[in-house]
Amino acid sequence: MTDSSAPKTKPKAHLPDESLAYLTRAVRASRAGNESEAMSLFEQACATGPGHPLPSFLYGSELASLGRIEQAESAFANAVLCDPGFNTARYQLGLLQFSSGRAAAALVSWQPLLVLADTNPMLHFVYGFAALARNEYSAARTHFHEGLALPNNNGPMVDDIRLVLARMDEEAASTGEPATHAEPAAPQTPAGVALEEPAEPDARHVLISNYGKPDTLH
Repeated sequence: MTDSSAPKTKPKAHLPDESLAYLTRAVRASRAGNESEAMSLFEQACATGPGHPLPSFLYGSELASLGRIEQAESAFANAVLCDPGFNTARYQLGLLQFSSGRAAAALVSWQPLLVLADTNPMLHFVYGFAALARNEYSAARTHFHEGLALPNNNGPMVDDIRLVLARMDEEAASTGEPATHAEPAAPQTPAGVALEEPAEPDARHVLISNYGKPDTLH
């Protein structure tokens, strides 16, 4: 399967120079730790580039890093509405939902990612979270490790999955269960088939680090 069957990207609205300028300044302010200035600039970037997904995505990333999850979810959702093929925004949207204890909503958000190529780490990470929601911890580890074994230039995304695995190992150790690290295997759920409804999800397993920060766009 190839990425040609992935969610189609509708033509993006042009990002106005004014919005891009606000984004550039916002990222600079964020990196300098100027929270209030960064937030104001991100908001202005969104206002001057309402049809483009990038301002909403970066604004959502900033909000998530500040723990303002509901607002971050809204921003990521808007980015996906602007560009349904913006897979990183869709993945982040689902991750926020999953980590908030709403696994069912996350699986709905992630559904279009099931047609990604099996060389795309996000596909395997989504399978991992789906297994985790069903309390299938061994299968979740298998999928997470499979995704980690693939090339990925999104360091924060990789860091998040490693943190999830570390938390799983910690909880397994606390309960006396073996922390089995299975070798990568093919996804157990064929792409294009609806993910099963989760069991009682434990969002404590999921850690959101700095994935999706302004300097991570893919």
